[in-house]
Amino acid sequence: MARRTNMLSRILSGLVLSALATAGFPVFHGVSNAGSTDAEWTAAVEDDAFVYYEENGEALCRPATADEARAMAARDESLPLRVFTSESLSTEDQGNLNIMLRGTPQLDSFPQAREGFLRAAETWKSRIQTSAPVTLVIDVDFGPTRFGQSFPQSVLGSTNSQSLRNTNGYVGLRNALIQKASNGSETALYSSLPQASVPTDIGETVEFIVPSALLRALGMINAVADPSGEQAQFGSPPSIGFNSNFAFDFDPSDGIDADKTDFDAVAVHEIGHLLGFTSRVGARELNPSLNPSVSVIDLMRFRPGVTMATFTTAQRPLS
Repeated sequence: MARRTNMLSRILSGLVLSALATAGFPVFHGVSNAGSTDAEWTAAVEDDAFVYYEENGEALCRPATADEARAMAARDESLPLRVFTSESLSTEDQGNLNIMLRGTPQLDSFPQAREGFLRAAETWKSRIQTSAPVTLVIDVDFGPTRFGQSFPQSVLGSTNSQSLRNTNGYVGLRNALIQKASNGSETALYSSLPQASVPTDIGETVEFIVPSALLRALGMINAVADPSGEQAQFGSPPSIGFNSNFAFDFDPSDGIDADKTDFDAVAVHEIGHLLGFTSRVGARELNPSLNPSVSVIDLMRFRPGVTMATFTTAQRPLS
């Protein structure tokens, strides 16, 4: 039997992709000046990073600690990065979402990994439709190092989502969701969100930490990523790196080898984090000094028993 990460990643990826295909939330509509400005969003270096690690023969994904996130952000910025594409993958009939992948020189030595990253990006592009163009830049790497830095022991890979913080971002984000609603049901849902602050089980908050990709889709920052122009405010672009010292299966069409990790599944999974599938649940456990903050998905997370009648006032669980 293949490692558990293969099955779990495929299940989670399938659920995420189904949600994107059927729910109103991901049908992005460009919104301008929705109550927030670029200047109000700043890099949240220690938040929304993820680590794939091996434990007892299984590959698992967990939130990165603050130290791990800082280490990812300290990557070698002098490495030349090159946009790469594939002639074998069709880009016809895609929506307005454009995902540009930039690879390191070491990635060129692993063409199977490069193609796997491209397939993962195309998987998301084929399922997300945007009414206005959105361009994302994702830096990717595969090899014994991650953007020039050594991998910690037992780490198969890691992801930095370029999440941004707004300490007073709730009202603007709520307005953006309402403005982007594509039908009456969505408008009613988003209008039922709390008016001024978000009730959580660890206190009220107006602070948001959101991956830059989702903010671009909501029109709250520039829809077209500009890595060099945004570096000072937002930090480096989102990045994913996998460790070549571990065994990956790069061809899921013939099944996954029992002693290998499904590369396509973990790449799709990690790009999903970059697109906004993140939560602030447990953040205070990792760093008790943090103020309560939420992600967009956390607005829709509840404990059992919540109905539309209590949707506005119900506490969102963060612990």
